[in-house]
Amino acid sequence: MMPQSMKQMTFIICFHNAQSIKLHKDDIIAERNFASCSVLIFVETKLSAKDCDINLPAFNVHRNDFSNQHSPYGTIVFVKSALSFNSQRLNTPSVEVTFVQIAEPKVNILAVYSRPKETWRNLKQALEAALYTVDTNEKTIVIGDFNTNSITYVQLCSFMQDHSFSQIINEPTTNNSTTIDLIFINYMYEQPRDFGVIGGYYSHLKPVWIAL
Repeated sequence: MMPQSMKQMTFIICFHNAQSIKLHKDDIIAERNFASCSVLIFVETKLSAKDCDINLPAFNVHRNDFSNQHSPYGTIVFVKSALSFNSQRLNTPSVEVTFVQIAEPKVNILAVYSRPKETWRNLKQALEAALYTVDTNEKTIVIGDFNTNSITYVQLCSFMQDHSFSQIINEPTTNNSTTIDLIFINYMYEQPRDFGVIGGYYSHLKPVWIAL
């Protein structure tokens, strides 16, 4: 669960592998923790171009469908209606990257989905291209389901450290006690920072969140 103090937090980003946004839309609407969020990001949406009515009350939506046909993949971002934002697809052939730039508070968000057993080379190339696009002199958060193993996790963290990002999630994000959903930030010097993992009930994958 998010802490009780969550109600006092003004800007919260949450990321979750929903394993089908259509199947779990009612669960997402009913999830009280999500109602506190300013930005909600879901992957493995499994949407096609024919799926039109994918909205949440009081949120604007940006879709990054991986294919016009139904597939196991796809990303969707919901941003509170009161917030001004720009969004852009930065996908590579096998890695989904969605760039969201919030005007106020000013923050860049890169949402990443890397498939299970994706090669480190492909993931690295996708991240390099995305980080080149974004002004990382500004406050930037890289959040996503990286599906890393013990080797690629070390490679990923080393690569991100070379770009002045630190990984902050330090607890399991799946029911199998693995940590594959990660948050990297480039402003470790700022205090305080609130972040964590929420216990999910409709997926074996757990949402991760960060507050500004």
